[in-house]
Amino acid sequence: MYPEGAPTSTPVQEILYWQTCTIKMMYKAIALVIEEEGLDTHPTDYLGFYCLGVRGDSQPEDLAEPETEVESNLREKNRFPIYVHSKMLITDDDYIIVGSANINQ
Repeated sequence: MYPEGAPTSTPVQEILYWQTCTIKMMYKAIALVIEEEGLDTHPTDYLGFYCLGVRGDSQPEDLAEPETEVESNLREKNRFPIYVHSKMLITDDDYIIVGSANINQ
């Protein structure tokens, strides 16, 4: 069900930890600029993170039995994650990065 592995496994938890660190760093950098400029806005006005998913009328037939409560809940709501591996960044129509380099480096 999860291309990266079980969500509770050590490798996936490590990935989630570093993704969270990156997100916090990005929000902090934007918040500092907002404060310096004296703007009446919030970092979420400029930055958003989304988890893609798909909701279907039926479940795939080749799914293994759910191993955790989270997997059971996802199945019950007929919601499945979409795995997207993409490394592309477009910023303010001025900069674009496309390729295999990690964007957060």
